[in-house]
Amino acid sequence: MGQSANRATLQAKLRSTKIGKRVGVAFTFGPLLLLLSWLGGIWLLVLVDLIIILGLLEFCRMWKVKGIVVNKGLAIILSLSFGWNSFLNLGLSLPFLFTFLFFILLVSELFRGVDGALFRISASLLGIFYLGWLATYLLSIGELNPEVPHWGGSALILIFLVIWSVDTGAYFSGLAWGSHKITPQISPNKTWEGTIGGFLGGIFASLLLWFLSSPLHPFLPSLPLNHYLVVGGIAGVGGQVGDMIESLMKRDSEIKDASSLIPGHGGILDRFDSLLFIAPLEYYYLKLILS
Repeated sequence: MGQSANRATLQAKLRSTKIGKRVGVAFTFGPLLLLLSWLGGIWLLVLVDLIIILGLLEFCRMWKVKGIVVNKGLAIILSLSFGWNSFLNLGLSLPFLFTFLFFILLVSELFRGVDGALFRISASLLGIFYLGWLATYLLSIGELNPEVPHWGGSALILIFLVIWSVDTGAYFSGLAWGSHKITPQISPNKTWEGTIGGFLGGIFASLLLWFLSSPLHPFLPSLPLNHYLVVGGIAGVGGQVGDMIESLMKRDSEIKDASSLIPGHGGILDRFDSLLFIAPLEYYYLKLILS
């Protein structure tokens, strides 16, 4: 009995410490992320490039655990090319760019030996698409509705705040009421209660932000309530699916966190997995309503 009580006390202290770290990181770096997103241009490009570079390094670490050594330098360069093609207005079409990058990757493997070539190529392609391609949609959102200054940046602020609310709602709902596991073999701590709490957190945040959109203009986009709610719904569902996809890759690599770069959160992939997954969904929805 005494050992159980001591174990429960220790777990409570660890949770409290982790929550404190999460809050500290959020208040320290959250405003910076929002500022860079709103400024757009080179500032947003730098932010996205950092996510891609650091995320790919963590991604390559996962593969290394599996005995697959990816050419990190080449994977990073190829992943960054999507955003720089757009930023520099090089005018390279996506089919041409995809084909060119694919050829470079294939040819580079000729100089790395036979053993594991198939796995290296596959791992590199997955990393380039998962980090390089999906993260580039953040740049695409930032470029939406260019006739209105900072409109794309304000949309990114909305998406950031909503997805953070989804994560927060899921975390605390799961902590308080979580008992029904979703897929224990993929994510042992994910529960249906936490998932519902995350979805409701996204909806509540989008509703609150809509009420604040006028006084906080131009830091939040001018959109009707129904569009705010759809953005929150996409984050509430898609964000949690994205989180589970990253958990799937971590479980296969037999690691708990992608890294320990961000105190209380894990690594870049742990912090931005949801955002990477919903970025294309939010982009195409916003592009649809703007058209």
